[in-house]
Amino acid sequence: MKNKEIIKLIENDINNDIKSIVYKLDAEKLLLFLLMQQEIMFSTLKDEQSEYKETLSESFSYTINIIKHYKKINPKKLQNYNFTEYINLKKDKLDYLISLLLTKSKITDFKIYINKQGYKLHIENNLLTITHEIDNYIK
Repeated sequence: MKNKEIIKLIENDINNDIKSIVYKLDAEKLLLFLLMQQEIMFSTLKDEQSEYKETLSESFSYTINIIKHYKKINPKKLQNYNFTEYINLKKDKLDYLISLLLTKSKITDFKIYINKQGYKLHIENNLLTITHEIDNYIK
């Protein structure tokens, strides 16, 4: 299997997991949660953490687009929920969603890195290994 095919399989699995979580959660409350997280993030993180802000912002935007597209939510007609209890109840799923979103971003960076550096990916028994054509290549 080629590098692109392996990474595409991983990306598809992650995207499917993200969509699955989005489908299971209340769309309006999830959207409000993401918007709130983004507001907190941009008002509290220091400028040195701008790369982290950008990664999370892109990830949240991706999720918001899923919500808008698949759940048909109109952000202009959101209710003003007190959703603290909902967040506490769904904390595990929300944490897992954010973890998947960050992994999705890292996979994109990884894809660029391995292609530029000439690494080869191999999957055997669900174990992903990276090799390079040059033995003892400095990594």
